Parts: sequence; C-alpha cells; structure tokens
Amino acid sequence: MEFLSNKWVEMKSLIKHVFFIYIAINITPNIYGQELIESINNSYKLLDTALYIDDIKLHVYNDLEAQQKESDKAIIELHTNNIDSVKKMYLLNLNNFSKQEFNNFTSIINNSQRMEFVLNLHTEKDTIDGNILYSLKHDTGNFIFNVWFFGKYQQPHYVVSVENGAYIGHGQFVVYSRKSGKMISKSFKQIMKKKPMYLLYCRELEGMNSILYVVNDKIYVYRTVEMKEYELQKYLEQYPLQLIP
Repeated sequence: MEFLSNKWVEMKSLIKHVFFIYIAINITPNIYGQELIESINNSYKLLDTALYIDDIKLHVYNDLEAQQKESDKAIIELHTNNIDSVKKMYLLNLNNFSKQEFNNFTSIINNSQRMEFVLNLHTEKDTIDGNILYSLKHDTGNFIFNVWFFGKYQQPHYVVSVENGAYIGHGQFVVYSRKSGKMISKSFKQIMKKKPMYLLYCRELEGMNSILYVVNDKIYVYRTVEMKEYELQKYLEQYPLQLIP
C-alpha cells in the first residue's frame, strides 16, 4: 500500500508538471499574441484623439495652476513682514510662469509635424500552481496613451507621459548622449518605413531602448542598442519580463 501511495504522489506531481507546461505553451503566448492585439485594437477604436488632447490640455492647465498657487503662497510667506499691495502684485506678476508654460505647451501641440498616440503597457505578475508568470497588458483609466510629438527629425522632440491610467508629466524628449540620440532616430526611421498601425510603450521593456509597434496584427520590438527587430514572443524569450517597482 505504501508503494501505491508513493506512486500516486509521484503521479500527481507529474500531472501538475504537465498541466503547467500546457498552461505555459497554450496560454502564455496568447498574452503576447491575439488576446493582447485585440485589446490594443479595441483601445484605439475607442480613442477620440481631439477629445484626448483637450483632456490633456485641461489636465496640464490645472496642474500648472496648482503649481502657480503653491509658488505664489511661498513668495508671499517669504515677504510677509515687508510687503504692501503694490509690491505683492509686482512679485506675483514676476512669478507668473503657468500662463507662459501653458502657451508653450499648446504651441508645441499646434506646430508639431506629427503626433503619435502611444498606448502604455505594463507587466503584471500571476502565479499558476506556484509558478510565477509575467504578463503584458495595457493600462486602463482616463489617460492610457502617451503622446509623442515629432518635428523634422525622426525621433520625438516632446512627450506627454502617462502611467497606470494617470497623467504624470510632459516635457522635452530626453536622450542621454549624442550617440543614443542618433541610434533612437535611426530606429524610428526603420520602424516608420514599415508603416506600423500603432506605436506602444512599456517602461519595463527597457523604456526607449525597446520601441514596440504593431504591423499586420503582430507586435514587434525594435531594440535600439542593437538596431535589431524582434517579434515580441522571441524578444521575451531572450529578455524575460520583470516587474519594476
């Protein structure tokens, strides 16, 4: 009986192992394949680009207004013992940065040669039978598209950034060296030749070192450091997903 019991334990362990392999083969690819593509397509179908830009503008305006109020309050407190109404108005006028910055922001929107609405992706951790799997999904919420503004060069010159469905900031597109800037520009040039349906962004996939895009309902990754294209599944086999806090 003890022999049969041990055999049954071994058999259960084997069944579990086979089940996990089945999950890994049959379910995990769908996370990066058709299921994700359909979800991405639906997100873009629901996107009203004009309304989205208006919402971004309003959010930026409110954000700058809040910063302005905090700055004004700090200035008044700094001069609280030596200020009259004329000096107060003078100081506040000197400090009026929000209107100028908002005008600069709207000017960039109006004068950019091209705008790309870039769906934001993130990784999620799942546990199946004690084994950890990472899946790639797009954000949900009010702001799920980064907006990249292009000028005469191939790479973005200005970006609106979002994360976890929320606006997190806007500013100049930053490259950390002349060499990396050239590589990113060349990468975008190669990608745009393929006429991608969409551009995607995932911070956990090395940020701008890995530019994601969709062509013919397939997701590709262009790794700028190598100037090399991968299908997403092949890329993840070589550079496994991980969570970034």
